[in-house]
Amino acid sequence: MDLAKLSALRGRTRWTGTARRCIWRRPVRQVRRASFPEAIGNLLAGARNVAQALAIDPGRRFLCVVPFYHSSGFHNSLILPLLNGACLILVRHFTPAACARLVAAENADVLIGSPFIYRMLLDHAHYLPTLKLCVSAGARMPQTLALAWQERSARACANCTDRRKPA
Repeated sequence: MDLAKLSALRGRTRWTGTARRCIWRRPVRQVRRASFPEAIGNLLAGARNVAQALAIDPGRRFLCVVPFYHSSGFHNSLILPLLNGACLILVRHFTPAACARLVAAENADVLIGSPFIYRMLLDHAHYLPTLKLCVSAGARMPQTLALAWQERSARACANCTDRRKPA
């Protein structure tokens, strides 16, 4: 394969978790030389700011349910805990029952996920006693879901998506 003729080769993953390749035939943009160090600096600064806001320390145990190829999964479930010395508990295939078992078995105390994840875990919320920090990211959590989660799990779910009034 002649990579010079291809503009970009990006990995894509479907719900099945199997990797596939997608070829883009758009022209490659010229990248400034300073952009890579700036991107790394932004990544580190973002992780440092989130860790400070959420009080993430080396004793935390993250249940990682969002795939790492999503920006939220990469940033909040991989980079954030690794840069702060926290433990990662990886979920290979998301099912609510498997997550409940992992939380109990591994004493996970942090869950950062989308509202979809919280909606799926709602019926198992009372089986997640060790979770201390629940954060919704990636989409705005509806207020009805936030209230149902708080009622069933006895802990609030922080919404990092925006500061507007809840939906």
